[in-house]
Amino acid sequence: MVSLGMPISRREFLSSTGAGLAGFGAPSLYFSASAPWDLVIRGGTVFDGSGAPGRLADLAVRGGRIVAVAGVLRGRGAEEIDARGLAVSPGFIDIHSHGDGSLDTDPRAESVIRQGVTTIVVGQDGSSRVPNRNGETTLGPWRRRLEALPAAVNVATMVGLGTVRRVVVGEDDRPATSSELTKMVALVEAALSSGACGVSTGLEYTPGAFARQDELIALCRPLARRRLPYATHMRNEGERIQEALQELF
Repeated sequence: MVSLGMPISRREFLSSTGAGLAGFGAPSLYFSASAPWDLVIRGGTVFDGSGAPGRLADLAVRGGRIVAVAGVLRGRGAEEIDARGLAVSPGFIDIHSHGDGSLDTDPRAESVIRQGVTTIVVGQDGSSRVPNRNGETTLGPWRRRLEALPAAVNVATMVGLGTVRRVVVGEDDRPATSSELTKMVALVEAALSSGACGVSTGLEYTPGAFARQDELIALCRPLARRRLPYATHMRNEGERIQEALQELF
């Protein structure tokens, strides 16, 4: 499995397997000629994530990487899986997960893995593990703790603006001061620079609900040059939903 914080992307999967999938008409195609493999998945219907129809193929893994895809692979794997009648695909990505709240006590994450989810995106609804009141402003220490568990899933995280506000402003229902806003922007920059994949807000929750629109705009500006996403639990989902949507837009 790819190391925590570095989930395999569709581009990486296609780069690893695309030539093999394009060569299904040939008897076999090797990315590495030596065997045995660590793992061979035999006879499954391979869906590569590109939208192309599934094709029957064998797939070999060595060192945690897909190294060969072919109609029939010669050689044996240290472990073999008979996937006849089953689908073989890149792992699914749960783009809105709260798994960061339980991985330390449930690192196997079987409720996730058994559904085919191999990557979770945490730090949702304005709440993230970094920054925190222990002084951690970058993802490195948190990522190392996850790797030490070790967790069964790949993990990417957003930076929660509610968490950022709690660290700097606290739980007060008031606008951030100019100096507080500068500190908050710096925390967002630090988290994004160390690998956070976007920003989230929880505008129905304390203290995120106390953030005004100008604060949110300032804290989201670091996303723009990186072309990273903003995800929100917006301010209202009931009688004031139109106003909440307009703020979001």
